[in-house]
Amino acid sequence: MPVAAGSSSFDIGAMISNLAATASSLQQLVVACSYLIGVGLIVKGIMKFKSFGHGMNQQTPPGEAFAPLLSIIVGSILIYIPSILNTSLTTVFGTPTPGSASSLLSYSSAISSNAQWSRLGEIMINYFQLVGLVAFIRGWLILSKISNQSGQETVGKALTHIIGGIMLINLVGTIQMLAATFGFSN
Repeated sequence: MPVAAGSSSFDIGAMISNLAATASSLQQLVVACSYLIGVGLIVKGIMKFKSFGHGMNQQTPPGEAFAPLLSIIVGSILIYIPSILNTSLTTVFGTPTPGSASSLLSYSSAISSNAQWSRLGEIMINYFQLVGLVAFIRGWLILSKISNQSGQETVGKALTHIIGGIMLINLVGTIQMLAATFGFSN
């Protein structure tokens, strides 16, 4: 449909509303994928244990039981991702609920007085939380692949994703913690 001269089809309010509506849906999709991947890892671990039990002989190298056990443990963690995430957030920040953008934007009256900028800050925090959730899940998946002999995945890489994901999920708490650590807070 053609747009009349002088009128604009771009509406910042509609864009902010659409972004806000999709953030929680995307987070639910990522959690649902986590459940499916967790079930798949548990089934994979059980099947590896089954083949390990049937093929047990003198040529079976020791330590082969580590890979299926790790798959089952990481699969269980991915199935219980909301509980694990709440526990991780409580361990790092003392609260299972991430902070809000309003506490970050309150330092400037020019920014906090405008409701659209405040809403946009909340939406950005929601998308950072989504990226943190994906990083947290990816860290557990990297950890499940450590037992492979490919050498690509390391414990440090997995822990970086897990801890970085937790910090990004509570980005406001991370910023406040860093500000207090380096003396930038009042």
